Parts: sequence; C-alpha cells; structure tokens
Amino acid sequence: MTTETGRLMKRPAVIGMLVGVLMFVATLFIPPPSGLSATGWHTLGLALLMAIWWSTEPVPIAITALLH
Repeated sequence: MTTETGRLMKRPAVIGMLVGVLMFVATLFIPPPSGLSATGWHTLGLALLMAIWWSTEPVPIAITALLH
C-alpha cells in the first residue's frame, strides 16, 4: 500500500516491523533466563513482536492474530 508520498510504508512502520522481528529472533537465539522454559521465552518473543506491531502498525492489526 503506497502513501501520498509514494512510499510503500511510513518510516515508523518499517522500524516497527524490523524491531519486532529482531526481538522475536533474539528470543530464539538467546537462552531463556533461569526459571523460564524455552517455550515461555519464545512466547514472550512472539508477544513482543505482536505488541510492537500493534503500536506501529506495519501490517493490519488483524494479521497479528494469525501469529500463534
């Protein structure tokens, strides 16, 4: 979807998309803190991804409902 300026996405949306994905990928490679299972750690990463995407809206909010 293009904006009035001809860009595909606004800058905050692009930054939000990248930061969200980086946060999720970080939880895949960084070991979980003690007391938290690997599944819980990965779930936290996915929740961070969704929260960042909700606040910056790089994709429609309904798309984040498919990330589980």
